[in-house]
Amino acid sequence: MSRKKKLNSYQTKLMERILEVRYTDLEEEKQLCKRLLDVSEAEQYTYGCAFANVYLVDSHLALGEYSSCGFYLLRASTLCKDYGFEDLMLVLCNCAGLCYQKLNDDQTALSYFLEGKKLAEKLGDISMAGKLYNNIGYSFASREDWETARTYFQLAYSIIEHNLVEENIEGAVCYLTNIAEVCGHLGDAQGARQALENCDALCDDSVYSRIRSACSWCAYYAITGDRRKCGEKVDKLIEDGLLNVEDQFFVCDMAEGMCASMLKIGDRERCKKLLDIIEEFEYDVSLSLMYRIQILKIQYYQRYREEDELRQAYQDYYQVVKKITALEDEMRSQSMLSKIQIHQAAVEHEQMIKQRKVLENASQLDELTGLYNRRSFNKLVTKMTHRENLKTLGYIMLDVDYFKQYNDFYGHFQGDVVLRKVAHILSHHVMEGLYISRYGGDEFVCLCVNMKDQEVKSYIEQVIAVLKREKIHHEKHPGSEVLTVSIGYCNENFRDGMEPDELLNLADQALYTVKANGRNGCARKQYELG
Repeated sequence: MSRKKKLNSYQTKLMERILEVRYTDLEEEKQLCKRLLDVSEAEQYTYGCAFANVYLVDSHLALGEYSSCGFYLLRASTLCKDYGFEDLMLVLCNCAGLCYQKLNDDQTALSYFLEGKKLAEKLGDISMAGKLYNNIGYSFASREDWETARTYFQLAYSIIEHNLVEENIEGAVCYLTNIAEVCGHLGDAQGARQALENCDALCDDSVYSRIRSACSWCAYYAITGDRRKCGEKVDKLIEDGLLNVEDQFFVCDMAEGMCASMLKIGDRERCKKLLDIIEEFEYDVSLSLMYRIQILKIQYYQRYREEDELRQAYQDYYQVVKKITALEDEMRSQSMLSKIQIHQAAVEHEQMIKQRKVLENASQLDELTGLYNRRSFNKLVTKMTHRENLKTLGYIMLDVDYFKQYNDFYGHFQGDVVLRKVAHILSHHVMEGLYISRYGGDEFVCLCVNMKDQEVKSYIEQVIAVLKREKIHHEKHPGSEVLTVSIGYCNENFRDGMEPDELLNLADQALYTVKANGRNGCARKQYELG
């Protein structure tokens, strides 16, 4: 697939639309991603494929379809790593971390968040770095490790503190209110107040930020025992109708927090108002929130001795616990299924890589001898001669003497046997820095990289000696009863301005000298400075 191929306008529009709807229409996001994937695969455009797979993870995650994330996660990760799409890998790390967080696999989630953090720092994406630190903080907060959670929430804020452009303001409010909340759990009223004053100084008028800030101030005033100010914050939110936003989970989450604050200071009237607001919503999208609300109801009815309601609250609590137990079992099952799918996809991907390598090797090797073919040898020369530590470079060229006459007399099959035999001798005694190729017909060439003169000579002597011991009969050899070879070579200290082709030509000249002198010998040609 091509990475550099230019996107057409249709692909561009699909990507732009996916980014537009990912927070508003998850089903449309998913369908757009599948359409982009089809188009990109048809046109062999890897960035489009990677983009589609990343945001398929995103849409399945937001829809709670965690077991479906694994397949797209592996495909997206492979494409991003293989082709260096670091911008997409950054998004993927955040999505993957959130997915495993939902599956209660905090260790895997943390590894993705930390990988994403490194990428965000490398790319200079402070907005995403803040989100990743904040998500790590949530992992610790969910385990009630408040001190560690505060550390990561503070890191999230400190990253964007000096770059509070518009796109970072809402994130800053979130991080500061999180700091205030954990300070409350730690009994640090001063730390909570400082965070909230910094939050107010941002002057963010968005509805979500105002609700979040008010809820955090309620918690602070509840800790400090300021009943009047705590009540004023709740009244202001209700009067302004701010608790009527579409995001029901967010409203219930915030209302539950404020209700807990009212209960702490003994404000029965406002506590009941908030419970009534919560009851109006269908908040069963989150069992963890349902659990917290049922605990809150039980505490409320116990405190104010509403016996009938308390009995009902206990029954509802029991049903919620049953659902949570069932959900935990399902989540564990989904987590295992997800890992199985990832494992299966990884195995399939590994098999595909192996098959591709086999095909690549087949295209690089000479079919008869198994040595490098001429094309791949030339590529190897280019690669080796661009090494920083290249000190010496040389070539050995070898021809089988009177091979045409051998072929004509013994037949092509036996000729192939001889070529394989010579190839085996050359490769069997190979040294470090020596690369062997069948250059064409009965001609072989060896590239010598960082080899001393004595090593090159020793290798040539070994090859000649072994071939002599083989005693391959050659009836049509005019100067010998057995098969012989002619060898020309050069080996030089590599200097600036020296071209590899010049050295190859010197080895060829040395080979020609041997042939001109009756063959069955070895000669060296040295490089002369002009």
